[in-house]
Amino acid sequence: IRQAARSALKNRYGKPMLAVVVYYALLLSYYIPVNINNLHHDAKSAAVSICSFVILVFLFYPLVVGLVYAFRRFLCEGDDNVPANMFKDGYSNYWHNLWGYLIMVIKTALWMLLLIVPGIVMGMAYAMTPFILIDNPELSGWDACERSRKMMKGHKWQYFLMALGFFGLSLASVLTLFIANLWLIPYIQTSKAAFYESLKEEEQQHDEQKDLQGQPEVPQEQLV
Repeated sequence: IRQAARSALKNRYGKPMLAVVVYYALLLSYYIPVNINNLHHDAKSAAVSICSFVILVFLFYPLVVGLVYAFRRFLCEGDDNVPANMFKDGYSNYWHNLWGYLIMVIKTALWMLLLIVPGIVMGMAYAMTPFILIDNPELSGWDACERSRKMMKGHKWQYFLMALGFFGLSLASVLTLFIANLWLIPYIQTSKAAFYESLKEEEQQHDEQKDLQGQPEVPQEQLV
């Protein structure tokens, strides 16, 4: 899976890196004023914090979905216009993507309230939700999460090992003051897209086998 990501990114890092720059520039433009506001502990700052959280949900949740799927387009369709696609894919079906991602976050958070480990496990189970939201716009946010959970059944350990392989690289990026993330994040997102495609292929093969098993046997005289 990571080899597929490296092959897709070879000599094509430019626009994926630009998408990361744009995304984090927007994120910083949000977080810096919020953190400055949090230095003041009064009713006004509390109200501003609540409004800021609402802005975070309504502005960035669909954008996260768009960013994830833009790398899927990059991998599968060769569409390297990642910066534009993350806005187009994220906001074109705005409410669907917003509620779907919000449901995923809430379900993961509720599992985290029980115990950390089950929360991490279920976070991996719901990891394919952003892809499913755009691939299957007819599904509700809840159903997209459940579809992700079914797809990830028996594959969470594989996904964990893939994520673990990026953990060391993420720590190493600290030495570069996170500048290396410009290369690392496209690598991670493209690998996640490749993982999703492998799950889709396996799911399609499973459905085809079920269809074949469900077909009635043709009588021998008809074959003759």
